[in-house]
Amino acid sequence: MIALLLSFVLALQGIPVQAQQAGKVSGVLKDAQGKPIPGIRIAAIARPELLDEAITSPAMSSLAETDDQGRYTLESIPPGRYLIAAGRLDVQTYYPGTADVTLAKDVQITPGLAVPGIDFTLGDSSFGRAGNGGGLGSSNAIIPLRVTMEGGGKIPLSAGGKFVYVKLDMGTSVITTPIANSTISVPGPQTTAYRVTIENLPDTYVVKSIVYGTADLSTNTLRLTPSNFPGPGVSVLPIVNLAPTPNTSQTQLPQTEQDLLNYLTGLAVGRGLVSANSPASLQAYQAGLAAGLAGRAAVAPTPSASSASPSVLYVTLVPVPAKARDGVRVSGQMSIKGNRTVFVSGIPGTVYSDGTFDVYGIPPGRHTIVTPERTTLAASVVVESSNLDGIVLNETAMLPIRAVEPAPPRSAAGHPVGSVPLARVTGVLMEELAKTPIPEGTIIIKTNGYYSASFSVDAEGRFELPPLLPGTYDLEVQIFGHSNIKQSFEIDDKDMKLELSSRKLY
Repeated sequence: MIALLLSFVLALQGIPVQAQQAGKVSGVLKDAQGKPIPGIRIAAIARPELLDEAITSPAMSSLAETDDQGRYTLESIPPGRYLIAAGRLDVQTYYPGTADVTLAKDVQITPGLAVPGIDFTLGDSSFGRAGNGGGLGSSNAIIPLRVTMEGGGKIPLSAGGKFVYVKLDMGTSVITTPIANSTISVPGPQTTAYRVTIENLPDTYVVKSIVYGTADLSTNTLRLTPSNFPGPGVSVLPIVNLAPTPNTSQTQLPQTEQDLLNYLTGLAVGRGLVSANSPASLQAYQAGLAAGLAGRAAVAPTPSASSASPSVLYVTLVPVPAKARDGVRVSGQMSIKGNRTVFVSGIPGTVYSDGTFDVYGIPPGRHTIVTPERTTLAASVVVESSNLDGIVLNETAMLPIRAVEPAPPRSAAGHPVGSVPLARVTGVLMEELAKTPIPEGTIIIKTNGYYSASFSVDAEGRFELPPLLPGTYDLEVQIFGHSNIKQSFEIDDKDMKLELSSRKLY
């Protein structure tokens, strides 16, 4: 409402009003052989706080379809950060070409600008259309995943700024899943032979063994057959809904319950859910359908005698001595556990399943420690010539610009070894000409060009920001009836007071 009133007032005064412009994304989608794919759904999904929400409840801001050359353009995308997804809703492929949303790379949308060249390869599992939960479609084999450390110990979740993940590679199809997951989902039904590896493992660990059932996957492949994939459920409609419509020629529809059973069984055979060469499986399947018809409910096909659940995929890791490095080790605990990466002045480290972390090769001086994933965790520390342990990373509202880029250490500035308290920023918002406080407005802090957090101005024009890591921040002030303010400020280890001035427009 305020924005509408402001637009109306400016229009009356003859001042042009320019609406916030949207952006667009374009690229080419190809298959594993490098050929363009036509007719595939492409979506821009607003990047959520929790990446899992991109799968369970995607907020699509733009939707398009590839042309006959595999090209697409997503238009009218509001400014922000987005994931670009292609293919089936239930098994999407995310830019730059992964089915694992945690490995997806987001795209920054800037008002009025186009982002070209977002080209990627569609995973084999993302072809076709998603099932509706009750049709005769495809199904996934869920492989239990068990990762252990020989002799006990913690599992590395990320290292070197990258997540550790299990990779199933069939040449034309790749499936990845974080090593912290308890299962791996394989689309099917199909006959597969995947080579299994562990990617991005830190150099302080090696893989001792990868075993699936009785197969040693160091010399063999992980094999699945259609019998390892459960048949999807079959939606059984009341017979009255299948009766011929009066005055039509739809006499091919089933006229009796037995005809309906035969009809649905024929569909199941055609889709490979049951074998036409196995009378026992056909009878069991029809018995399940008959039971469903009696209750007028959806039923699942009875598995044939040859069906078998996937075996457990066992991965065993072994710790090895760390290589000699210059500098010291910084280690500690994260206040919020999760699948994260960690950086000390841009030097990447290792995050473990118990919420601990360590980073090697840190020179003396004052450093910032950050985990850039949402919600962000951080600390400021002073390091000398010995290893620094016991550092706790706590939640922070925002990170400075280029927080994960390599940076030289700052001076210790008289601080003792260990954690350094973060500085606070307070300020006042003043009318430029009258030199009086402005009793309203919003202070917005941005990191690397996108929104991080906002803070209100009180009735006396004052505002206060939470404790901040040393570094540079972009600040913007939005005030109704006044000129907006944009500026950068840098903070070190001392509290800071800002005075911001804005001119009244009318």
